[in-house]
Amino acid sequence: LNPYHALELAYESQTMSNIPNNLILSLVYNSVYQSNTLPIDYFMAPTKNLVRLTIFPKDLSNETLSKIEDELQHHGGNVSITGMQYLLQDVNLQIGSMQRNSIIIAISVVFVMLLISLRQFKLAVISTLPIIITISGVYAVMAIFQIPLNITTVIIFSIAIGVGIDYAVHFSSVYNHFGHTPKSIQKTYNLVSKPILANALGITIGMSALLLSPLKIHTYVSSLMWVAMILSVVLTLSLIPTLLTKRDEWN
Repeated sequence: LNPYHALELAYESQTMSNIPNNLILSLVYNSVYQSNTLPIDYFMAPTKNLVRLTIFPKDLSNETLSKIEDELQHHGGNVSITGMQYLLQDVNLQIGSMQRNSIIIAISVVFVMLLISLRQFKLAVISTLPIIITISGVYAVMAIFQIPLNITTVIIFSIAIGVGIDYAVHFSSVYNHFGHTPKSIQKTYNLVSKPILANALGITIGMSALLLSPLKIHTYVSSLMWVAMILSVVLTLSLIPTLLTKRDEWN
């Protein structure tokens, strides 16, 4: 949306010709500005020698936004580009490093809390592993299906850590209560498997409502939630008992 084209249309509607020079352009601008028929002052500031162009891209992908920036820089001049999508793009570009640091801090805190709660270093390590693998799995799925890492999808990692540690703590705490024997692993599995499966199924079915949303980002969130839940449950009910069995054998 070029405000100069609006002035051209205003002039052509009266004279059936194009604006011949800058003097006529100035007169047309003043006429439109004073008549309030067009909010031209939102798009042009002659005293500051500024013009605002509004662009409606075919999509809001990072590739399209980069092409717009490259095109403006190619023409040179004192040009700046802004808009909500560019602000979100700047945030999204920083999300990678921010998310990495937050995940490292979260896992470290979780490990320390497990160590304090269980008072067993090896058991704390075993209980933390499902979270690390779940997060890696979610990242892998995003890469395979080219799901963008943005403000919304980052929420999944926080949920994955919270839910994953829930299941791991559930299993490890019951195991710790029964004592560190091969029989206690089976007793723990029989006791906690159904509650863990029921909890995971309830959460994923609830999040599946987002699949009905017309927004693609909601589909991403629901799909990633399924991945996180499945990985958390499978790892908790398979990896932890297996590692505990090996641990008992080594001891």
